[in-house]
Amino acid sequence: MPSRQRAEAARLALARAARRAGARVWATPDILSADTWISREIEAAAWLQPLPRLLSAAQEWLLWRQCAAEFTDHLELVARGALAEGLRRAAALAAEFEIPIKKSTGGGAAESELLYEVRQAVEERSGAQGVATARALVGMLPCIGTDRPVEFAGYAQLPPYLQAIVAAREAGALPTGTRASATPERRALKIVATDRTEELERIAAWCRAQLDANADARTLVVLPGASALRERLATLLRQSLAPQRWVDSSAAPHAAAALVAIEGGEPLARAPL
Repeated sequence: MPSRQRAEAARLALARAARRAGARVWATPDILSADTWISREIEAAAWLQPLPRLLSAAQEWLLWRQCAAEFTDHLELVARGALAEGLRRAAALAAEFEIPIKKSTGGGAAESELLYEVRQAVEERSGAQGVATARALVGMLPCIGTDRPVEFAGYAQLPPYLQAIVAAREAGALPTGTRASATPERRALKIVATDRTEELERIAAWCRAQLDANADARTLVVLPGASALRERLATLLRQSLAPQRWVDSSAAPHAAAALVAIEGGEPLARAPL
């Protein structure tokens, strides 16, 4: 699946379907995010052939922070850690879609230059320490995974690096499948709101209409911009979906909050002590 959140949603959907069918016990597929599955298969392959040590997510996070701090030490930054995470995510996205990150020959944006320099530093330090990320190790193996059947689901279109993994598995006659998102063909509808407040209210009304039509529906809203906007939308959704829970002071903190989640979770720094 594309992410841990989608994998969890798939597990819950499978369990609900089994319970509706009257089952008390059922077999659950090993539903993982693509990155988790790749890391697991690389760790298994490392027992059979020499490979650089796989960086854990926490180790990779620390390495990017250290390298980003080295190249931004002369800048007065408010959130140096957030910048390091943004650079790491940008590099991962470029690798996912096979977008080369090149050094500018002149006139390039400062952000692009910083991304190139920090990524180079991360790769050099990783090589010196004999470690590598899962994405880097994928290219060192002729094929990812064993003869256990694998299916990629939840993608509107597989990114190039996953397409390469699928092609390698199929060339090795390993059972591999892809399942496109079961989304019917629809025409896009653009609604121009007069301001941000109206836009958020329209989104909340749309979500309410979807759940009125199907109480078991799961809706996903993509809202770029500042995190405060997502918090405001989450509040509007909770007020719209369960107004009684919201006004009930004893139930609101838990019951209403459980209806809406911001994908990726809440930063630890914002959690109460």
